[in-house]
Amino acid sequence: GLRGILVWFVSKHKHVSRYMELIDDSIARLSHTRQPVSARSLFAQANSDEMLLDDDTILLNPVANTPLKIYTTDMEMLGSEESLGKLPLRLTSDEKAIITMPGTVLVLGRSGTGKTICLASKMAYDRQQHQDNFNLDVPHMSQLFVAHSPRICRMVGTLQGFPDGLASADSEAHSGYDADTAGTTSMHLRTLDQVVSDAADAL
Repeated sequence: GLRGILVWFVSKHKHVSRYMELIDDSIARLSHTRQPVSARSLFAQANSDEMLLDDDTILLNPVANTPLKIYTTDMEMLGSEESLGKLPLRLTSDEKAIITMPGTVLVLGRSGTGKTICLASKMAYDRQQHQDNFNLDVPHMSQLFVAHSPRICRMVGTLQGFPDGLASADSEAHSGYDADTAGTTSMHLRTLDQVVSDAADAL
């Protein structure tokens, strides 16, 4: 499992107690109980400094009723501001199975459970697989991501390695972001309105 330091918040000293209460409350919600529960319950023993956090342990976000997104890094990467924006997200075995599953995948879940992150990660995985196993019979791979919200498109753009998302394309027209990689793959991020407009123009 994961070994290291889990950083919940970076805060001023006067807010530490409040954040500790939020963490304890998230553990209580995770335990489906309204009784006071301390985050200490996650540790191996009462006097232990080692938290029981294996690859499939899910924690709740202390400030939202959604799973806590955990990013993994080492001390060297923490020294670089540029690296902080590229920290790998910790994935459960179920999420990894979705990302590496071949063919069409249908993912159902309530908001905030990681569907978009899985989809963006799968898009990146599929592109990498296409490049690593280049086939002359299928020289080009094209991907299309469609969402109602431009914000979701920007988020997926960031997760795909384009930090500015839609803004890094022609922001005045607010069109999608087109990325070509090594001439063998292309990715298109579009809002639903853009797709409808593109289809109407093509008719």
